Amino acid sequence: MAGYEEVFWFLIKMGADINAPSTKHGTALQAAARNNNIAIVRFLLDSGADVNIPGGKHGGALQSAVYSGNQAMVEVMIKYGANTEGCLEFALSNWVEIPDDIVRLLLKKGIDINARGKIYGSVLQMAAHNKSFEFVRFLVDNGADVNNYGGEYGSALKAVAYRKLKDGRRDIFLFLLDRVADINPPNCKYFGGVVQGVAYWHKDEGPNDLIRLLLEKGADLNANPRLIETIASTRDTEMFRYLLANSDRITDEDSEAKDFARIEERGERIKKLYYERRKRRRITADANTGA
Repeated sequence: MAGYEEVFWFLIKMGADINAPSTKHGTALQAAARNNNIAIVRFLLDSGADVNIPGGKHGGALQSAVYSGNQAMVEVMIKYGANTEGCLEFALSNWVEIPDDIVRLLLKKGIDINARGKIYGSVLQMAAHNKSFEFVRFLVDNGADVNNYGGEYGSALKAVAYRKLKDGRRDIFLFLLDRVADINPPNCKYFGGVVQGVAYWHKDEGPNDLIRLLLEKGADLNANPRLIETIASTRDTEMFRYLLANSDRITDEDSEAKDFARIEERGERIKKLYYERRKRRRITADANTGA
């Protein structure tokens, strides 16, 4: 650090602006925070660097510190008066798993627990996808909205539905349902409905009971594009049969026709079940129209 200190003092003595902006890092303070160099951060702050200058890739010095995942760095920024408003958005927009202790610290400082990002729509979505059951419960108990929509997944329930049920993920899923998470959240760009996620990503852990639970709670099968194909791809004949028993919930005929074309190469038992189901629906439709 001694060498850096001499360089910085020389530059400042020669009239360099310690808060000079740049396009990428915003300021020298932001760059030091992003590179996880707490010694330089302390030196810059002690030398008059403004902790609240906006700009740069991360949006500000505190945002850079949160992105780095260094709790001590975050604490230093707050000690020097960093504004905590909007400090989570950049990390949530870049697949960053914010450490639990940093989130807890920032909550004590009054951050918006329901702040949104472009990737993880909220801290709760990030936690549901990557963190422990205990941390998810902590967030909900402290005001996190289980139906805060947005981000790549769309909702916290979908964030856990589209990941294998391990490391407490199943407990998180059931907990969110118990806290009245919306089982029919809006579809987003990359992910379909909750049922579809459970059917595919949890196929090795026996998803049937969860799908039954979702259907009992009123899951909209039409909100799950390519659901039949997803079930067929798992070769889970039992689940496929159960789904067909609830086939009156699937009303999108165009989507169904496309699914059937994709299923042609799947297992014979599943294909037979699917064909019989279509035949029954056609007979019922003809009877209703008097054909």
